[in-house]
Amino acid sequence: MKNSVLLVLMLALGCACAYALPGQDKGKAEDPSLVKPVLIEKVAPKYPEDAREEKVSGEVIIEAYVGADGKVLDARAINNPDPRLAKAALEAFKQWKFKPATVKGKPVKAKMTVTVNFALK
Repeated sequence: MKNSVLLVLMLALGCACAYALPGQDKGKAEDPSLVKPVLIEKVAPKYPEDAREEKVSGEVIIEAYVGADGKVLDARAINNPDPRLAKAALEAFKQWKFKPATVKGKPVKAKMTVTVNFALK
């Protein structure tokens, strides 16, 4: 209990998001009629107790698709400092809900990148 008083958990969820339509090349410009997904419900990841005790921190980068229904699809960690942090970030992120991306007013599947920061202070 003393450790939890001394270690203040700062969990920053950076939605440093990048969007692309499925099959879109990174070098190509985004469709100007693309309206990006809008986050409407966020679930914060739980800092794994063992990782917190070991003072493990870092940034997990998640690449995923948001479906035309606004639900997260095919999420995966593409960069992570520790598998425990990646697992916690993915479990929470998969519960996020979005207003879907649209092209010319029609909901579409969109690729995005999100950064989840785990930091202890």
